Amino acid sequence: MSIGVFRNMKQPISDLQKDYLILKENVLAMSHLSSRRTRLHITTAVCILLFLISIYLQDQFLWLSIFIASIAGITLVWLIHDAGHDSYFSNKSDSKMFIETMGILFLGMPQVEYHYEVHRRHHGFTNVIGKDGALNTGPILWHPNMCSEVKKPLKYQQWIWFLVVLPLTWLLITGRCVQTLVQRKAFLRLSFFFARWILVLWLFNFNLLFVFLPILITGFVLGFSASLNHFHMTMKSTPIAQFPESVFLTTQNLSHRSSLMTWLTGGLNFHIEHHLFPNLPNYQLPIIAPLVQKFAQKHHLPYQTCSLVTATRLVFDRLANPLLTRRIREKAT
Repeated sequence: MSIGVFRNMKQPISDLQKDYLILKENVLAMSHLSSRRTRLHITTAVCILLFLISIYLQDQFLWLSIFIASIAGITLVWLIHDAGHDSYFSNKSDSKMFIETMGILFLGMPQVEYHYEVHRRHHGFTNVIGKDGALNTGPILWHPNMCSEVKKPLKYQQWIWFLVVLPLTWLLITGRCVQTLVQRKAFLRLSFFFARWILVLWLFNFNLLFVFLPILITGFVLGFSASLNHFHMTMKSTPIAQFPESVFLTTQNLSHRSSLMTWLTGGLNFHIEHHLFPNLPNYQLPIIAPLVQKFAQKHHLPYQTCSLVTATRLVFDRLANPLLTRRIREKAT
């Protein structure tokens, strides 16, 4: 159960929460953990095979090998994302072992601290300023409450976000995770991480294009997909009282629902469904979408959807005018 649900357990449960728990029970009964794990093993094997093919081709067909490695990386990063939500393992230790091993070995980045701390907190306190770690994007500011007299938005921060921050998503997340491992003196995992990079660079004769471009592309797809469905939505300094309501008010879907888009975004084109049921694998999110729409209609909640282009423009506009609501408020007073 999500953090947000527990926020209100001391209060009498509402009809909205009752219906959400019933919906959750019905949704989770639609698939068994064993069938999900079979799919996990098959998909993991396919990713490893694609990585091996890209390695085999990289001497003679560099750009084809980069393309294949990028496909494998994108598939794997979303598989790790789902595993980080305990979609495939009932035991958290098994989930952490899988995402850390696959993350360091094939993507060259630690995973556990980001998934089980920053990302899970984001799910419990989506768009809550000061609590949602996903909003901590360095000098990039999203809301007037994140700004102060001495902390102004960067000039042209909208361009910095799309042209600098997102392309460097892999590097920024990796740096944050490595810093946390150093602080916690997790020397075994640090040794695994550095040994992996030394071995990879040596094996591929410092072919930096082949080594880094696929994971930078993977990181960009991850960061870009994750940023489209929240950052231009409602932001508050205090959590919205009821968890299901908070999901619909702070999250939107993309109108593109093809299998290709679902694969590319890891199911985040069904972002409302993902936030309501984070431990559901991304390939099952399209199946439950009609149930979620009926739930939203029953409780008069906004099931918000827009195109990829519109979502990108809305994020761009939010970054270009993070103080806009403050200016409007000051003008009104």
